Amino acid sequence: MEIIFNHMSYIFKNKLFSKEIVKELSLTIPEGSIVSFIGKDISCLKDLFLLKKRPNLGELVMNGVKIRKTNHINCYNGIDKAVGLVEDITSLKNKTVKEYIVSTIKTQEYEGDVEEHVKNSLKIVGLSFSLLEREIDTLSFTEKKKVSLAATLSFNPKMIILDDFDYGFTAREQEYFKKLFLKLKNKFHKTILIFNGRIPFLFQLVDNVYVIHKGEVKIRGDRQVFYDYNLYRYIDMPQIVSFTKYVLESGYEINQYTDIKELIKELYRRIK
Repeated sequence: MEIIFNHMSYIFKNKLFSKEIVKELSLTIPEGSIVSFIGKDISCLKDLFLLKKRPNLGELVMNGVKIRKTNHINCYNGIDKAVGLVEDITSLKNKTVKEYIVSTIKTQEYEGDVEEHVKNSLKIVGLSFSLLEREIDTLSFTEKKKVSLAATLSFNPKMIILDDFDYGFTAREQEYFKKLFLKLKNKFHKTILIFNGRIPFLFQLVDNVYVIHKGEVKIRGDRQVFYDYNLYRYIDMPQIVSFTKYVLESGYEINQYTDIKELIKELYRRIK
């Protein structure tokens, strides 16, 4: 799914305050790409993609459908069923894993063998079928995240939204999901939006990064942007970048790696 921000502005409002999240944002996210948005309060942009909110100015275009402040909800042509949010289900009670995934599938009007589809969804995220009858509130923090991802993948959306997804996973689990998301992108042409992912998780995964501060895009670029030290005015510097910066400032030449394993290999070669 291609996404276009066309001079779009969005102001988040509630009973207590209002805040401009993005100001006249213009950019294009191609179909089959992985993009990261980093910044305070930008997670509420999810409401635009889920059609819960509309732009205050300009337009958001998803899959050729223009979403404007003045549009009637009937203009969206079912595009909401093409967007999947991996939601926070930590507080969900009195529902089994199977019931949760089945309810998600039925909401999206999936036609087919639901029972088999549920099992396939669990398998994709690395969970055992034995969890099907477990109530969600008895699962671990990371198991809940995996179940939510399984439910999202169950209806095969064109776009997947991840918010703070990688938190809590082991290094091995993070590598597993990196490979899964790259497969979804490269083989199935999914568009994946990652909000506030941690930098080590984003290395070697994202195509483009957008750092939004006070409504404006302050930093944008491909994954090499992680070695733009201006980036770390807005976020914490990951250890691999900090180490490389220290080595370079100490007068030694070293390549700028995004993969810690490749960095270790280079250091080993130099020691030999």
